[in-house]
Amino acid sequence: MAPQHQFARDIVALTKPKITLMAAVVALAGLMHAGVPLRLYGTMLSILGIILLVSGSSALNMYLERDLDKRMLRTKDRPLPAGRLNAWWAMAVGLLCAALACLSFFLTKNYLTLCLGLVAFSLYVFCYTPLKQKSWLALLVGSVPGAMPVVLGYTSLSHVIDSKAWALFLWAFLWQIPHFLAISLFREREYTEAGFPVLSKVAHINFAKKMLLLSSWLLAFSTVGLYASGIIGAANFVICSVIGGGFLVVCHSGAFSDPTDAWARRAFRASLVYQSLVFVALIIGAIA
Repeated sequence: MAPQHQFARDIVALTKPKITLMAAVVALAGLMHAGVPLRLYGTMLSILGIILLVSGSSALNMYLERDLDKRMLRTKDRPLPAGRLNAWWAMAVGLLCAALACLSFFLTKNYLTLCLGLVAFSLYVFCYTPLKQKSWLALLVGSVPGAMPVVLGYTSLSHVIDSKAWALFLWAFLWQIPHFLAISLFREREYTEAGFPVLSKVAHINFAKKMLLLSSWLLAFSTVGLYASGIIGAANFVICSVIGGGFLVVCHSGAFSDPTDAWARRAFRASLVYQSLVFVALIIGAIA
C-alpha cells in the first residue's frame, strides 16, 4: 500500500469510522421522529455535525489512551500505538472535528443541540476516558455520551427536550450497559492487564452476568417509553417487543452453564442485532 494511502487510512481510523457510522444511523432515526418536515440542507448539516462531534471525541480518546492501547491485542495496531502516526495528529483531528461540529450547529442556530453536544463531548473525553482506568463505573458515565447521538438527531430539528427525547435517550442509554458488559466479560483478561478495572474482576463474574441480565430486561421494557411517548405505534411496539424477547432469550440461554466467553460473545452479537433492528423499525415507522 502506498504511503499516502496508508496515511489517509490512519487519519480516518482516528475517528473510529464504524462507531461514527452507527452514530449517524441512530441520529437519523432520532431526527426522523422530530415531527418536522425534513429539508435536505438542514438534515445534512445536522447529521454532519453529529458525525464530526463523534469523530472528534474518538480521535481525542485515541490520543489520551495511546499508551494503554499498546497493551491490548484489539487496539495495538491502531495508528498511534503502532507508531504510524504522531500523537499530535490525533489531537489535531479531534479538535478540528469538534470545532467544525460546533460551527455547523451554530450556523444553523441549533443552540440546544450545540449545548447537548458539548456536554456529551466533555463527558466522553474528560470524564469517561480517564475514569476507565480507575473504576468500572465508567461504564455508566460513558453510557450517557454513548446515548446522545439519537437525542442530538432529534433536537437538531425539534429544538426541544420533551418526552420523546427522554424516551430515546433512556433506550439508547440502557442499550450501552449489556452491550459493554458483554465485551468486558469476554475481554476481561485483556482489559485488566491493560489497567482497566472491569466489573467482573472488581466484584465477581456471576455478579457481572446478573447485571447484564438485569440491564437487558430494563432495555427490553424501555420500549414501553418509546410507545408511550408516541415515537412508535402499536404495530411497531409489537415488533420491538418480539425483537426484545429474542434478545432476552439469547442473553439468558446458557448464562450460568456455558463457558463465559462463548456466552458473552453471543450476548454481544445479539445486542448489535437488537440495536440495528430496533432502529430500522424506528426509521420505517417514521417513514410510514
